[in-house]
Amino acid sequence: MDSIERIALSFGLSIAVVPLLGLALNYTFGIRLIPILVTLCLYSILLIFVTDYRRKQLSEDLRFEVQFYKMYENVKAETHNSNRTDKILTGILILSILLAIGTLIYVITTPKIGEKFTEFYILGPDGKADNYPTYLISNIASSVTIGVVNHEYSSINYTLQIDLNRNILTSKELTLSHNETWERI
Repeated sequence: MDSIERIALSFGLSIAVVPLLGLALNYTFGIRLIPILVTLCLYSILLIFVTDYRRKQLSEDLRFEVQFYKMYENVKAETHNSNRTDKILTGILILSILLAIGTLIYVITTPKIGEKFTEFYILGPDGKADNYPTYLISNIASSVTIGVVNHEYSSINYTLQIDLNRNILTSKELTLSHNETWERI
């Protein structure tokens, strides 16, 4: 097989094998990051050993080899014999490819920040968003649950105030880090 057939076969087999490994993980350890990484690494290492064993069984003239030096010499000879316009276009093409690879690496490695928001809620006495007390009588206890959850991707200072007829009954200062929850009855 030549190089293009090998590349196509490797992509095709990856598309076929990885979902099967994922299916096996689903019924054993579950689909989480660490089991996926361990499984794919172990599978790759196993195939490296199998490939090394099978490669050693072949004679040297039948073994596949990527000849980087020969490719370098061909590119060098091709650019030496080309005119100035071809050299400029080749340089632009190489620069574009490097820029595309750099952009791809940046997109993959940069964490994606979702929507920023603060979650605020009030729950009734049963811990549900229902049966809120509508009338309060002096000296008779009544309770609701108040909660604040920070989804702002940074620490945020909050001020919680409870007022009655524009008179502040109580005030509470909160500092919550990302995904931290504050809840009180």
